[in-house]
Amino acid sequence: MGPVYCCVWDLVLGSGNLRPSINHYSLGLLEDVFPTTTAPACLSDMKIAITADIHLHVDHPERLNALRNILDQIRGRGVRYLFIAGDLFDQNNEASSRNLFEELCREYPKISVNVIPGNHDLDLRQDNFAYENIRVYDHPTAFNCGSRALLLSPYASGSMASALTGAKALRQVKGKEWILLGHGDYISGLREPNPHEPGVYMPLSRSDKDKLGPRRVILGHIHKPTPLDAPLDGDV
Repeated sequence: MGPVYCCVWDLVLGSGNLRPSINHYSLGLLEDVFPTTTAPACLSDMKIAITADIHLHVDHPERLNALRNILDQIRGRGVRYLFIAGDLFDQNNEASSRNLFEELCREYPKISVNVIPGNHDLDLRQDNFAYENIRVYDHPTAFNCGSRALLLSPYASGSMASALTGAKALRQVKGKEWILLGHGDYISGLREPNPHEPGVYMPLSRSDKDKLGPRRVILGHIHKPTPLDAPLDGDV
């Protein structure tokens, strides 16, 4: 498995940059957003963190250590929310890795760990975990922060547009500036092969992106850094 990369994003100001962490893993920060069902007024001085593709496996303890490093940084910066955009686990329904992850999360009770299933852990569900600071989103979910929003899109067969079209979460972000956080391939012109994942997984095309209308797209699965000052097609 290659290194994990993330982004730093300011939801309120609409700007961002890439910020590296040790061990070639990266920590992304995003101004805090809240679940639509419980959202108070936006608190712009709060932040969330975003990462993806940790691929936890009992035979690779360095990956768990990398996640611990990210959680340590989050705690040190006073960040309360971590979002993992797919493939937290390397194998679907691997109980030993889930137990190690839950034990790690118990060491950080003030951090809410929010997991979007990817193609490697697509059967991940909320009832796989007992600890209260772990949340799994197995269907599209919207988080709103005033006039801005974050839409979570877990992995599913077919295209990302087909998974979101008609979804309640997409209606909830209508009229807002919103960021799409998902797990899959981005298809724009000539596609560069992904050496870690042959084939095409939950693709988002340029035309589908334009129809959906997010201001910015942040995707797990690609295993390649994209500097936010030079994003694909201007916003991916």
